[in-house]
Amino acid sequence: MAARHVVYRCELDHEVRWRGYATGDDGIPVDVRADSLGQAQQLMAATAVGNGHRSEWVEHTEHAAGDGLWVREALDDRVLEREHATRVLMETLGDQRLRARLATLPACRVGGVPVVVGVPGDTLDWVLGQHDRRGTLIVAAAVTNHRLWWNALVPADRAADTDLCVAGSLADLDLTDPEATLDDWMATTACGGLVLLAPRHTAAGTPPGGHAARSDAYTGRRAAAHNLSARLLDQFESTDDPLRAAQLRMRSCELEGVLHRLDAPRPGPDSLPPAM
Repeated sequence: MAARHVVYRCELDHEVRWRGYATGDDGIPVDVRADSLGQAQQLMAATAVGNGHRSEWVEHTEHAAGDGLWVREALDDRVLEREHATRVLMETLGDQRLRARLATLPACRVGGVPVVVGVPGDTLDWVLGQHDRRGTLIVAAAVTNHRLWWNALVPADRAADTDLCVAGSLADLDLTDPEATLDDWMATTACGGLVLLAPRHTAAGTPPGGHAARSDAYTGRRAAAHNLSARLLDQFESTDDPLRAAQLRMRSCELEGVLHRLDAPRPGPDSLPPAM
């Protein structure tokens, strides 16, 4: 059963600052307001009688990061890990150019662009469950104490509203396995892409062609990663700009981990998880 995600947004410019809402269209009330987080949680629980037990919810808080960006942290048993990732995220958002690009992405249903703070092991189903299928959901994870990986999820019909490059759908990236996690996503795509979600009526599953198509997709990703590595090397050797050289060196380091994983022996079809 898919988790229900409930978010408590702290709006400091509102007289009643805590706003509780649900990310999906599953019958949980979209909007309650309270003076404190605890009161907002009680209101959501009381108003949502008949829509499932609160123990089945995944609760999150959202705090403003400026320029319409909202940092979302899960209230789970990995709070300390998420706090570390949040610190790296806020440090990264100090780059005004990045902030300006992210703030122009399509807004979610309740306004603004949420940035989910992810940690290793978070499943892609868990991430996708937080998307309202209308706006943007940015997913971020700390790579080191000062480096961040991020990608954005946007419905295909909103692609024209952004100037970010398109990385393809999760199915194109071979990330439809039940056990797929944020770690797999990070190993498959470079930092800062845009992943388009399939139309709402399209069910996720094994790509057409089954394991053969998945193998072809894997081969294509490996070739693309090697081509990108070669291009980065050419650019690094030809640039005279120290800042550009440093940026290229950082991207090359990120690619090293991707290439190591992609070049590792792949399991055969018999050892792959069953399709959903």
